[in-house]
Amino acid sequence: MTASTPSAALWRPSAGSPAVPRRALTFVRLPMPALARGQLLAAVRLQLTQYMPAGPFGFICRSQTGGTLLVWAWAVDAASGSPRRGGGWAECALDEPAQGLRLVRRSEGFEAQQWSGGELLHSRWFETPPGDADWERFTRGCGANPNEHALPQPAVARTLRRPARGWIAGDNLPAADPWQGWHWQAALLLLGTVAAAALGVDLQARQQLRIDTERLQALRGSREASLQARARYERASSELDALRALVPRLSQLELLERVTASGIFAPAPAGESPTAAKAPASSAPGLPPSASPAGTAGARMLDWDYRNGQLKITLELPEGNVTLLDVTRKLEAVPGLGALRVGQDSASNALTLSANIAELAPPDATPRSGGTAP
Repeated sequence: MTASTPSAALWRPSAGSPAVPRRALTFVRLPMPALARGQLLAAVRLQLTQYMPAGPFGFICRSQTGGTLLVWAWAVDAASGSPRRGGGWAECALDEPAQGLRLVRRSEGFEAQQWSGGELLHSRWFETPPGDADWERFTRGCGANPNEHALPQPAVARTLRRPARGWIAGDNLPAADPWQGWHWQAALLLLGTVAAAALGVDLQARQQLRIDTERLQALRGSREASLQARARYERASSELDALRALVPRLSQLELLERVTASGIFAPAPAGESPTAAKAPASSAPGLPPSASPAGTAGARMLDWDYRNGQLKITLELPEGNVTLLDVTRKLEAVPGLGALRVGQDSASNALTLSANIAELAPPDATPRSGGTAP
């Protein structure tokens, strides 16, 4: 970011001055991303507050390569109006592009410039022709070798009839007040019309609301009996759903019959039902094993625990006759049992199984293969 401020003198536009002289200009190069016109002017206006004195000022800017913005700014008298009027163009904006270092004679004073690739990189104004020391300081500030660039003779820059394309003008003056003269009258008339229309709409809405309220009260009075009956029905339905939620998915007896029908226990002797023994309570461990004759291969039930939709059963497996795989396969085929898991407390001859109980209809009386109908 570079800047060159020659003086703080105010520039007052007049009919005889075609452009702002160089002595009143401030040269600034700002890094600036690509922005829309309005955002670009606002960003430049904000950045120039650190280079310009307090008060109104005008400026023109133009984008250059590498995301750099070239800006010419000048302070103006507040009484003169907008800085963009009365010839509000910088004198330097009319120069034709050049190359290298040069000394230009201006309408008031002299200007040292450095150009590269058709773009102005550095600029400094002198009230009188600069001496060798001034030129050497300017050359070093441009990053050039003073021994290779001697002080040239002042030349008259070739100017354009109008500024090149791409220049944008702006200022920091407050926007003109649009509410002047007949604008106030038009605004008051518009506000009065809007207020009258809003009042009419409000009155119409209030009247329609009153009519709708009366109709609603009449309908509620004629349908009061239906509303009360519906409320009683919803209350009874809610109570029934609460009672149904308390009913277990399967009873102890139904679940025991399904497990017995799987065939994991030894067949009962002739004339004796495998479920003749009383079904154990859900919280009473140590149930008597199913009846099985001596020497018959089959599992014996040691414990039965059924509560909250979970079944935990402990079986005793005879040695060499029934395997863990046979028992688990038969239990997995039992309707209503899901997520069968083998407990960690299982031993070599004792098997502990846990399962979730699904909600299924009770099994019918038809016997299934591999078991005896309960």
